[in-house]
Amino acid sequence: MKFKKHLVDLKRVRTSLGRDMESGLCLDRNERVTPLPQKNLEEIRNLITSATLSCYPEPDSLYCKLAQYFGKEEGNFYITNGITEAIHVIYETLTNPGDEVIVIDPTFPMYSVYAKAFQVNYKSVGFNADLSLKTDQLYEMINDKTAFVCLPNPNLPIESYLSVSEIKKLVQKCKDHNVWLFVDEAYGCFGAESAVNLIDEFDNLILFQTFSKAYGMAGIRVGFMVGEKNVIDYLAKTRSLVESNGLSMAIAEYMLEHSEIMGDYVRETKLGRDFLREELDSMKI
Repeated sequence: MKFKKHLVDLKRVRTSLGRDMESGLCLDRNERVTPLPQKNLEEIRNLITSATLSCYPEPDSLYCKLAQYFGKEEGNFYITNGITEAIHVIYETLTNPGDEVIVIDPTFPMYSVYAKAFQVNYKSVGFNADLSLKTDQLYEMINDKTAFVCLPNPNLPIESYLSVSEIKKLVQKCKDHNVWLFVDEAYGCFGAESAVNLIDEFDNLILFQTFSKAYGMAGIRVGFMVGEKNVIDYLAKTRSLVESNGLSMAIAEYMLEHSEIMGDYVRETKLGRDFLREELDSMKI
């Protein structure tokens, strides 16, 4: 049997940690750690109808809700199976074997996994001793060989972020070399202003967002890209039959309609972060 040679040595493991997700305290994967309010949970359960389960889903309603929420057009959005699929899409549609991509590192591991899968040269930008991003190095690395730059903003596990004005400078630098800039805003609500309004000015800018973090809905696996309409149309050329399943998209709509759930959880998480920092500081850790 024939296999792709470059994939033979790519090691992947199934996510199976044996966690007690109902009564355990899940602190290892940046998931929501407090239950949804019972009222909201019941309302979400009531979203399930026979058609939800028996019919192929239509995403139009969620696209409409996203456009209303962000003040953009429906054509500016592309719904994906979490940000993970969005990363897969950009490698699939915007790189060729041998291209170079620049990514902040350490960061979400799927950037490097897909670089290997699509035979792309992965160039990482690290951090200084004070844990600040090596922005000068980032700018110096961008050249005509670069396919795209990806900036998780804010980044994890080393927390760093760029302001919108700094992102504007970076996206202009990328545009000067015909390079794409992808800003991964998975954790944006926790510490960085969104660059969403820059998509009206730069057609080489794409944003990634998700319902997994601030909305606390990692289980529904819904994310989306935001960008200029023609670019989104191009990226969507390789999309699956439908963007996601009907129940997940219905829950995503519900969360947009009840954004106070997200706001409350973000505030709660920040309070927990501050408490933990104070306690660790008091123990000189």
